[in-house]
Amino acid sequence: PHPYQHSIERKFNPLQKITYTIVMYLILPLMIISGWAVFFPDKIPTEILGVSGRLFYALTHTFLGYLLGLFMMVHIYLGTTGSTPLELYKGIITGWVPAHEEVEQTRSDSPT
Repeated sequence: PHPYQHSIERKFNPLQKITYTIVMYLILPLMIISGWAVFFPDKIPTEILGVSGRLFYALTHTFLGYLLGLFMMVHIYLGTTGSTPLELYKGIITGWVPAHEEVEQTRSDSPT
């Protein structure tokens, strides 16, 4: 059985909440800021922490891009871990995933 049961009130488990908070409120804004800095290099300081400002923002932007790419790959993999490979993707498209109790009940109701 799953350690965390889905409900209408509790959509995400604690690890998902922490991860989404970090990605949406820390990594994504830093990615946008560093992208603008790389796009407008004349607006950034010439030196940051003893390193060229352009190099600092370029490396920061690249590193954050890798983190977001990893975030996406983990999502794609975890999307295939349902009872069937496409079951969780159906929830992404429809916006609704049946609660575990409903899935267990329909499985036990089906004739064998």
